Amino acid sequence: MSVRNIIISNVILLMIVFMCTVSGCHNDGDQTITDIFQDSFYPMILKPTCEIHPGDPGDYARYCRRGWSDPEQEAAWVKDKTARCIFHVPVPRTIECVMDLRSLCSLGTPQVMTVSVGETRVATLNLKEIFQEHRFTIDRNLLEPGWNTMTFQCSRIDTPESLGLSRDRRTLAAFIRAIKFKPNLPLPDDSNDQPDIEFPEKYAVLKPGTVYRMIVPAKDNAVLTLNLKSNSEKPAQALLTVRQDGAIDAHGPALIIRKSWDIPVREKRFRVSINPENSEPIRILLENNGLEDVGFRGEYQERITVPDPWRELTEDIPAQNLPDHLFVAVPDALAPSFPGACGNPDAYTPFMDRMARTGDQWSAVHSTASYTVTSVAGMLSGTYPGEHGVSGIGDRLNARLNLVSSRFARQGYRTHAVSGMPTVSSLWGFARDFDQFHELSRMTTEPVSGRDLLDHVLLSMDDYLESRSFVYLHFREPHSPYHPPRPFDRLWGETDSGFGTIEGLRDLDRTGGRADPGTVSTVRNLYRGQVAFVDRLLEDLYFEICRRLPRDSDFAFMVISDHGEAFGEHGRFEHNSTVYGEMVGVPVIRGTGPQENKTGHIHPQPGSNRDMYNMLMNPQNPPGTQEPIWHRSAGNDHYLTGVRLGDWHYIEGGYYVSRELYHLVSDPGETVNRIHDFPVMADWLQSKMLSISGTRQQTGEPTVPIPLDQDTESRLRALGYLD
Repeated sequence: MSVRNIIISNVILLMIVFMCTVSGCHNDGDQTITDIFQDSFYPMILKPTCEIHPGDPGDYARYCRRGWSDPEQEAAWVKDKTARCIFHVPVPRTIECVMDLRSLCSLGTPQVMTVSVGETRVATLNLKEIFQEHRFTIDRNLLEPGWNTMTFQCSRIDTPESLGLSRDRRTLAAFIRAIKFKPNLPLPDDSNDQPDIEFPEKYAVLKPGTVYRMIVPAKDNAVLTLNLKSNSEKPAQALLTVRQDGAIDAHGPALIIRKSWDIPVREKRFRVSINPENSEPIRILLENNGLEDVGFRGEYQERITVPDPWRELTEDIPAQNLPDHLFVAVPDALAPSFPGACGNPDAYTPFMDRMARTGDQWSAVHSTASYTVTSVAGMLSGTYPGEHGVSGIGDRLNARLNLVSSRFARQGYRTHAVSGMPTVSSLWGFARDFDQFHELSRMTTEPVSGRDLLDHVLLSMDDYLESRSFVYLHFREPHSPYHPPRPFDRLWGETDSGFGTIEGLRDLDRTGGRADPGTVSTVRNLYRGQVAFVDRLLEDLYFEICRRLPRDSDFAFMVISDHGEAFGEHGRFEHNSTVYGEMVGVPVIRGTGPQENKTGHIHPQPGSNRDMYNMLMNPQNPPGTQEPIWHRSAGNDHYLTGVRLGDWHYIEGGYYVSRELYHLVSDPGETVNRIHDFPVMADWLQSKMLSISGTRQQTGEPTVPIPLDQDTESRLRALGYLD
């Protein structure tokens, strides 16, 4: 290399070093302002900021923004005339702020620093060369829920060199050691802070600093009446806030009313007209922002009635005009999107499709759980886990609970059941009230084929048809492992059955939804083969019933599933783990004997598979659409719970507890969480969900844990229930 090339290379290297140095200095001295308003840092902080120590590197990185020097000697310098820090306030309160700071020793005019919150000045401080505490108050009306910005503006900036103190040429204004936030009133205890759905009829007490929350339906020209009084000899204060979610394309709730009242010792009546902006629910907050207890009671013009989550099953229908025989077939884990009758053009389910064209089909039914044992308990009892007591593999059905089989018995039916699933067993109490309950899984530790179940049913068919009968059949297919027999394994081309094993599906589930698309397609084809196979079994069963029954006999034939199945839609495969539509949605189709020739009817209203009795016995009077549909995922401590009502689906729970809200009309795939756009709707649905989760009728006794023997564990392990 020539000398000239060496000189050029060195010059270029020096220029690069100089530019990086200048850039670093520039960024340190002129940090962008926009980052102080971003909430991306520490988004999970939900507690209020109590203290900020700028000299602590952790606090410095978390709270200090523009205009600060690096931490030193347990404090940090404000190096510009303007500096900012942030602090978190979950619920706006009037706060006393205490600052410990000093300035440079100066012979000139004293250092004066103003403190602002948002755009409002809250204090003017005269600083000295020794540390002193300065106290001032931040009014609650200046604060927003969440992150807030505090700005410090200094009257001048000095350097130690200009003051003759040292050769330090840094620009320094104030040396801040601590910023402490002390609410004048205690923060509300949010541990049980769930909204109510009506005001108390008698006087309730609102302690200082606490908030009473209520959710009410929107109604034009509604009137809110509050009777308030101070519970001491001194006047009290109260603040009323009324908010409502905006339209579906809006972001965040709208403020309708904000009123502050002085509450006298004697009762005083306050009336407020509420004019909602739309039809969404309304959140009412009544806050005691004074120092005395407030007694209150109130009335909203329209009281809302919550449907009883433990309502009785439909009253027994008179025997006349009832079918002579009732068959309910449950293909385990049949997802609603796979039968052709449910809109799948690639499905091969000719029997279910034909029955839907001439019978009744429910297009928006969801299960009470995304796993078998809890869902079947709900189907057979018509209740939720809070009453039937089966939340997992280790729980036995409430011994004092009547099952639907007892209702059929009272109507003159003999009751039979055949199960090919080890989780639908007498171990969990499901055999109670059945005249016959056959568990084919007790005969083997391997998964029971649907063909074996059908053979058993055909051998017993004459017994079933001898008198009026109700027959419950629980098929193992299309539940994993996905091993459809020939020719159903090749309906969509050659497939590798290894992907359909329990181990293969678990490997896919661990990918978090990032599995190879070709592998996912192979797994879906194996599952579709399982669905086509069980459709053929149902067809064989149906026509065998028709062949053996007299022509004047009438029967009803229903296909309903216990839960759905996922294929990576929300990062998960199979079932158990979530409560999204693919896991809790179920198809429901009800047909009748061939002698009845009618046009099919689709019921679009939402429903739950715990309403199996209603849909089977009275299809023309389906469940109401206003009742919340509750469901949960598997797990003892970190399960998900959800509720569907109208156009909305609310979910909460999980390992990292979160809240989700989906608008099912604009987002049927449940991909956009609208929890921050519609907080009032989220609270409304949460109150509905908790009213179901936390309610238990006093009709039963504590559930008894089920001891599992070695053979039962082997059967459950073969289907992926145990590791």
